[in-house]
Amino acid sequence: MRYVCLLLAALGLASVAGAAEPARVVLEAESFAPSAGWRVIRFGENYFHGCIGASYISRERLLSAAESLWDGVAHPNGMAEPRGAGASATRTVKIPRAARYKVWVHYEAPYGYNTRFGLRIEQGGRVVFDSAYGGAEVLGTFADGSPAIVRNYYGAGQAILVGTLPGIAYLKSGIPVQPMDRDGFTHFLPTKFSPEIRALIGLPLQLAGVMKPVECSEPLVDASLLESARGIIIPLANFTGKPIQRLRVTLRDVGAPRRIYTTERGELRPQMTADGIVVEFPIGLTDFLVLEP
Repeated sequence: MRYVCLLLAALGLASVAGAAEPARVVLEAESFAPSAGWRVIRFGENYFHGCIGASYISRERLLSAAESLWDGVAHPNGMAEPRGAGASATRTVKIPRAARYKVWVHYEAPYGYNTRFGLRIEQGGRVVFDSAYGGAEVLGTFADGSPAIVRNYYGAGQAILVGTLPGIAYLKSGIPVQPMDRDGFTHFLPTKFSPEIRALIGLPLQLAGVMKPVECSEPLVDASLLESARGIIIPLANFTGKPIQRLRVTLRDVGAPRRIYTTERGELRPQMTADGIVVEFPIGLTDFLVLEP
């Protein structure tokens, strides 16, 4: 990932009620101090030099980095981190007054080139802005190296495009290729599903911060939540093919039930945790978890 970093010499970026004319800070990229990877080039060296009106470059200079610096390594904040030497350019600027600022970045993104880079703003030793620009981030590839899963950002949101059928791929990972009527396959229970594909299917919910109201420690135990005026019942179905001696079930946003029990195991002792109400019990094939208000 190529980084552009701003070091702010101001006290804060908090919103100011009733502020006067908004302050504007314009920074030319070629005025940044580049380290290895970035360099200032003149108009004519860039990709669009032969296209009339395609480039809007002031002073006929811009900040440029070699395409080879990108390596597509995923980073927790949605950007990427290079394995080897990366590219960065920095500039220290004083913000005229404390306020909430919007950030615009102008860059060239020619078709067929990976122009992904990051803008990070630090203030008082703390990162106050960190975002990626310039194209989609490759999260996974096919066997030939071409992109299979890409992610891009728009405002506060993001979109993930998967160039395959993850649901069918997940089903295929747990079912061996053999005739349906041989070697007991008629009553075959698939259990060896790919945890990687399962994580991919659940990735959008994870990124959106969506939490399941019922979550089991064993992913092959199916659980659904049914509500009524008399309480909550949670049917549990164990698809692992064997009994589970200690199933951990986390319950979220279910209120403060007076009584929690299962139809097979009886009364349970719930644990109150920061993540929700937690109960543990053994399960065979099926059971019902009941919460009474």
